[in-house]
Amino acid sequence: WLDSLDAVIRHQGQDRAAYLLKQLVDRADQLDLPLPRAMTTPFRNTIPVTREKRMPGDLFMERRIRSLIRWNALAMV
Repeated sequence: WLDSLDAVIRHQGQDRAAYLLKQLVDRADQLDLPLPRAMTTPFRNTIPVTREKRMPGDLFMERRIRSLIRWNALAMV
């Protein structure tokens, strides 16, 4: 299996190997085959910071409101 995976990557590329692995994982899921936890990957943000949308709202006002809430909590103690 490992040699086959290496051959797929070498001759057909990483995209094809990733596709085949996804198909195997999907089939294992259909067969209720338990998979090791290592199969899950952590979240990775693929959107560059330069392409992220600007946060909606007024950041100055939001900071002011948070400050007032903290001040109110402090005054109550």
